[in-house]
Amino acid sequence: VECIPPGREAELARLAFSIEKLSTHPLARAITRYGKQQQITPVAVDHIESVAGAGLEARIGTSTVRLGKRDWLAHGSHAATINAAPPAGAGFSEVWLASGGLVGRILLRDDLRPQARPVVERLRQLGLRSVVLTGDRRATGELLKTKLAVDEVRAELKPEEKVAAIQAFTKENRRVAMIGDGVNDAPSLAVADVGVAMGARGSDAA
Repeated sequence: VECIPPGREAELARLAFSIEKLSTHPLARAITRYGKQQQITPVAVDHIESVAGAGLEARIGTSTVRLGKRDWLAHGSHAATINAAPPAGAGFSEVWLASGGLVGRILLRDDLRPQARPVVERLRQLGLRSVVLTGDRRATGELLKTKLAVDEVRAELKPEEKVAAIQAFTKENRRVAMIGDGVNDAPSLAVADVGVAMGARGSDAA
């Protein structure tokens, strides 16, 4: 948990936990687990709205809290602070939070399931092509490509760009099976020939 400037990490973690416990996104589940492990007491969230491909906007008391991707939060009074922060290292995801004068991020290590690469290799043996369509940063996408040995990785995609990619495959007379988290990937799942929405124990990493 990083706060900019340092000093309000506990408050940032509490707000993030309070909001993310209401979401089913894989990163939200990781932050929720962290909050429970740290025995953080959540605050009441009066209203929450999901912004596809960007994050969550919540109202807590009289404050508006935004939680999500760097580029979504890096506007207005928070722009200089967020843009000046170094990017997360390869193999890490970052979730930013901004509310009034409170700005910071939570870094999460991307751990792949040990069975992920064997599954990709088996798909290749069956003559199937594997493509990762992700909204994550390019460095994270390239790490996935190396560790999983997938055929192609397209990173930093918005939900509508994932849909366009699947539609392009379809126009090439390819049958597409899409596996996604069921949150940001819902539109992509709908246009694929087969859509598999991973449940509470799933992941959109592979």
